Amino acid sequence: MRFGIFTLDDWDVSGRTVLCRVDINQPVDRAAGTLRSTKRIEACVPTVRELADKGARVVLLAHQGSDIEYQNYWSTELHAAVLRRLLGREVKWIDDVCGNPGAEGRGHPPAGQRALPGGGADFV
Repeated sequence: MRFGIFTLDDWDVSGRTVLCRVDINQPVDRAAGTLRSTKRIEACVPTVRELADKGARVVLLAHQGSDIEYQNYWSTELHAAVLRRLLGREVKWIDDVCGNPGAEGRGHPPAGQRALPGGGADFV
């Protein structure tokens, strides 16, 4: 505990599934189908890496924009590819978090692996 706040050092996450909410909204170039920046994705890498290195099954919860606020709703599939590159590990992107496709894709990633659900809805 540091300054009265729990840190990752205070928890044994080995073999546990950890749901980690990450803020990885990025500007999207719709015409090119690319992300214009990866700064927020880069910022979450140390936490995701530490959880995975400690043997956690990491499931990331994220969204990319909204039609009302950001005018840039977009799939998080590109985000998963960036995470895969930055982590140097497999990141399983799940294209639907509802119904059978979501249930089949979620499962439990093996220890040390990450999953980034995405698709169908604003929250992934």
